[in-house]
Amino acid sequence: MPASLAQSMGVVPAYIAVGAAAGVHRYIKEAEMPQSTASARAVLQDVACLSPDDPITALILDYYEMICSGSTVAQLCAKAEQIKHAGLGDVV
Repeated sequence: MPASLAQSMGVVPAYIAVGAAAGVHRYIKEAEMPQSTASARAVLQDVACLSPDDPITALILDYYEMICSGSTVAQLCAKAEQIKHAGLGDVV
């Protein structure tokens, strides 16, 4: 999974998580499941094989909750940019 590769290299996969959250939201809708954090957590575990305690799971769930609350793409991208910059170290 690209997100796991990014994490292993010390990069926070902020934008990948945005796309994953949108995909989870759409999957839940098409599966006619309730749009809830519990449903999203189940999809991430059962379909994406992500562990509930994996940091990427928490990141995806944060974005998923933003999508469910009506956040715009601009708001999602702004949060991803903040997370990305917070995860960057010094560049020499």
